[in-house]
Amino acid sequence: MASALEMPIREEDESDARYARLSDPGEPSGLAALLCPCLRRAPAYERVEEATPNPLAAQAGDAARDDDPHRGSWLDEADELAASCFACSSAFHPVKNRRHHCRRCGDTYCIGCSSRYQPLLLSGLETPQRVCDACYDAAARDNDFARVHAPVLERGAILTLKGGLFSAKRAVVLRVTGDTLLFLDQASVEAAPRLGIELASVTAVEDKPDGFSIRYDAAAAHLTSPAPRPDLTAALRAAAKRASTKSVRDCVDERRWEKRQAARDAEARTASRQQRDSRAADRQSIRDKYGLR
Repeated sequence: MASALEMPIREEDESDARYARLSDPGEPSGLAALLCPCLRRAPAYERVEEATPNPLAAQAGDAARDDDPHRGSWLDEADELAASCFACSSAFHPVKNRRHHCRRCGDTYCIGCSSRYQPLLLSGLETPQRVCDACYDAAARDNDFARVHAPVLERGAILTLKGGLFSAKRAVVLRVTGDTLLFLDQASVEAAPRLGIELASVTAVEDKPDGFSIRYDAAAAHLTSPAPRPDLTAALRAAAKRASTKSVRDCVDERRWEKRQAARDAEARTASRQQRDSRAADRQSIRDKYGLR
């Protein structure tokens, strides 16, 4: 894209609002027009900044700054960690090595380490977004969960519950909200849940001849269904596994803390080495001054 200083020459297009007409040089006249018709010049235009930013870029940037556990916080370009690529540690340059943000972890990378794209379905971004090499496979796994397991958990299922806090069987609606597994009364779904289990506390989802059992902490809930539900048990296992692992945001914050700590340690070692060298130089200067060995 040509800059405003280069004054690009374009055929006039009244419908193109991205360019503003600078001047109309008109047509050559007199002897010049007769001898050289090719001297006719087109009016000059300059690029005009768009009034509204790219909606995809704005959407990605705003979402990255929100409190989304599936994405890391957006690393500010003024941050000391944003001076080099997180993967290869190459220093950034305004022209030779530009800075790019991964839309999943929010860290800064060079073009070589962030040239691939993935949708971020768990964050509501269906358009492929720029991601770093480390997040590419992780984003693919997140998308598989969003396509295969999340719809099953959102629909829920009507089952019969026995166990947990109940000695008698009760018809319940099983649903997942956030990181909590809810057992709602079938007769009154809007009422308070009969039982709530943190997915992170689920240790096993076991298939049974008449349904399946959910083991959590030191208890177990046995659920029966009219027909086998392998899709539901697979979705519950996947959700429990995800809930027991660190979120993307937590992993990113931990990684950045480690990088900052490593930078501080390296700075302290450098200062200590410089101090030792300075003292050694002072001692050598005294030896040279008084002829000591």
